Amino acid sequence: MLKKLSKIGVVEGERPLLTKRKTLLNHISLLFMFLVSIKLVGEIIVNDWLGVTIAFLILVLFFIALVFNFYQKSVLAKVYITALIILNITALNLLFGSGFGAEFGFFPLIMMIIMLYDTTKVKIAWYAIAAICYLTVKIYLNNHVPLMVDRLSDSAFYFMFVGSVVAVSLM
Repeated sequence: MLKKLSKIGVVEGERPLLTKRKTLLNHISLLFMFLVSIKLVGEIIVNDWLGVTIAFLILVLFFIALVFNFYQKSVLAKVYITALIILNITALNLLFGSGFGAEFGFFPLIMMIIMLYDTTKVKIAWYAIAAICYLTVKIYLNNHVPLMVDRLSDSAFYFMFVGSVVAVSLM
């Protein structure tokens, strides 16, 4: 089933590089959906309905990338997934602070940008956007307390670390 899901949007006879990129995008989306599903179940078990809402929203957002690939919008899918991951890392840091471990997501993000984009200018543009978001978060957190720091679970940091290691190993 995983093999079939990873081939969403792949068309026979297309360039091998495009097929690899679509498959990588599908793997990234499926990985995030799997990890967020685990988190979603955990939030349901502890009866944290705000956490359930956030996890479900993130799950739907990553599912949209699969829909883009399904409808042969691979350029839109790679831009969408890159922007979504940057926004996810930024939002999680703003909400929970650095104790959440969202910074671990930057290494797989950098690897993903290297693999998905051809031109150096586009890669540098994405790196710049990620750096600006990171610096903005750091400046904000130096002057303010994260909005939901009191709702941060002890396991979140390790969950993000393991998720990032798994993401890197699958690339």
